[in-house]
Amino acid sequence: MDHRPNIVEPRRSEGVPKETPERNSLEPTARTLSHAFPEAKWGSLAAISRADYFAAGMQEQLRMLARAVATDAAANAVASHDVVRALGEADDEKVRAVAAFAVPVLYAAPDDQLKALRVTGAFAGTWPHEASAGIVHQIACDLGAKSVIPHALDWITDDDEAVRRLATEALRPRLMMAPHLVDLRADPTALRTLYEPLLDDPSLYVRTSAANGINDVSKDHAEAVHARCGGRC
Repeated sequence: MDHRPNIVEPRRSEGVPKETPERNSLEPTARTLSHAFPEAKWGSLAAISRADYFAAGMQEQLRMLARAVATDAAANAVASHDVVRALGEADDEKVRAVAAFAVPVLYAAPDDQLKALRVTGAFAGTWPHEASAGIVHQIACDLGAKSVIPHALDWITDDDEAVRRLATEALRPRLMMAPHLVDLRADPTALRTLYEPLLDDPSLYVRTSAANGINDVSKDHAEAVHARCGGRC
């Protein structure tokens, strides 16, 4: 399956748009969950529109939406994996991204979070791909890259190119618009077994991410990267 996203250029000066009363994911998210779980009540989704939701930044809006989903799921005894699955089946790409933001709220254990993020990282579209990578990256920042690398090494052999790309993108030492992974900037040795198998990946989507990760490493260890590439880069 080809997971490369269709790129839609934003209107000039728009950038990545925040949710507004006229254009938001509240109703599509509630509709998706109500359809999947008709006996459950999803009242928290309606309430957050009255809780400074539209004044918040885009990332915080998605976190607020994810917390509301998790609150209602717990109140209705809906299993976490069922919530993730239902959101992943939504027609709206941004609603599929809510599944990734909900993972840290739905699951307490980091290993369970990472297993769920492998799932959300395979949902179609730019929003769930980037959201999943960013959240895995944050787990690596919080707990150290060594806690994530064993999972990522499993992901790079997945048949799904989106999962392989999740492994490379999430562990970039200098991921854009995210805290740097200072342990990997200081010693990127652990990344060798992650990036090298993907230099010849059949997917350009994966190869580009791996190349960007190697470029990140080169900013701190240029000579080592040049020597290791042996003229390939």
